Amino acid sequence: SYARNEIFARHGRKFKSADLQSYFGSKSWYTPLYEPDEFAAIQDSLFNDYEKENIKQITKVEKDKGYESTFTVKDDAGFFW
Repeated sequence: SYARNEIFARHGRKFKSADLQSYFGSKSWYTPLYEPDEFAAIQDSLFNDYEKENIKQITKVEKDKGYESTFTVKDDAGFFW
């Protein structure tokens, strides 16, 4: 989803998908900084509470519509969603 991935892109995540990388690469605000594995290791420290909630809600809608998502975020209580 472009909506969910825009949150990642705004924090400098690079994308394995050529389509996503091309899409975000065309945006003036996008600065690719982190490889996907590198980003995964530090993502908990990058997102603010609003971004975490937005990711959670977008992921829920994606799942409700039958889209597969491999993304997880650990909340303050240590739970993944």
